[in-house]
Amino acid sequence: MDNEKLDLFKGIRDSQQKLDYFLLGLTSALFAYVGEKYKPEPISLSENTLELAAITLFFVSLLVGFWRINTNIKVMMGNYRVLDMESNQSSILSSFAEPGGYLQHSSGRVIHTQEAQIILSVISEQAPLVEKSMSRNVILSGWLSRLRNWSLMSGFLLMAFSKLYGAIYASGI
Repeated sequence: MDNEKLDLFKGIRDSQQKLDYFLLGLTSALFAYVGEKYKPEPISLSENTLELAAITLFFVSLLVGFWRINTNIKVMMGNYRVLDMESNQSSILSSFAEPGGYLQHSSGRVIHTQEAQIILSVISEQAPLVEKSMSRNVILSGWLSRLRNWSLMSGFLLMAFSKLYGAIYASGI
């Protein structure tokens, strides 16, 4: 059952990462294309000013997309730290019954009872801080996703509206 949950989590995470990278690539392409075609004019209620606003929104989406990817990396690092601390804690606690100390498999050195107690106290202090930081980053990642999507969609709609506005203005309606 745990392997099924892990596989499901990996699938969700992989899909999320692919979507993040796809949207970042799309935003980069839109920003580059529209920015290359843009010809500066005085700001007024015109197609050009609407394009400038769309370019600005694409740039915001681009920055927020990078920020979201960085935040998700921090979440994964925090998750790893929590899992590592839990693993170390359970290994040390299970070995207290063994006389002569605990053999740490990752480094091959023997940890004695006093050192193990220090490690456990550090884990007890650090785990809540890491979990709190990770929780904040998960919430931040959700907000960044919404902001990235909103600015990308708004920029796209503004770009489409600018073309429609330009066609209406050119036809004299």
